[in-house]
Amino acid sequence: MNILKVLESGRVARYHSTLIEKKQPVSDHSWEVAIILKQIYPTVSGALLFYALTHDAAEIYTSDLASPVKRANPNIKKIFDDMEYTYIRNELGIIHPEFSTEEMLAVKYADILSGIYFTKQRCRAGDMEAQPILEAFVGYYKALPFLNYRAGLVLGVIYER
Repeated sequence: MNILKVLESGRVARYHSTLIEKKQPVSDHSWEVAIILKQIYPTVSGALLFYALTHDAAEIYTSDLASPVKRANPNIKKIFDDMEYTYIRNELGIIHPEFSTEEMLAVKYADILSGIYFTKQRCRAGDMEAQPILEAFVGYYKALPFLNYRAGLVLGVIYER
């Protein structure tokens, strides 16, 4: 593993294409994803936690392509996914095992819940530019297939509080 590049990847800013006043470093987001993942998927393996911690590491190369762009353009999403996979494997030297559909769904839940948490905190701080992004994340959450009741409990804690 190229430890220096992996560590540097944590400093990439998320939400750079938005008007949110405070951007979130990938390292903060990845930590949140890992913590949330453990809460909603208690049987998480070390390999899946490592995946959660490095799932956005390629953004040091590709940047953080906005979710609406990826959702509106499946071909662009596929190209970026392939670029990120290749970069993580070849440049960062990280090879993740294959994960089950349920495990990948748990990471997706954790990823979206992290987005809800961050944008909710930005709204509470008076940054109303985060409101439409928060609403989009809630919509993404509602569109996911059911994982387990724990994900709903975490949503309640971070969103309804």
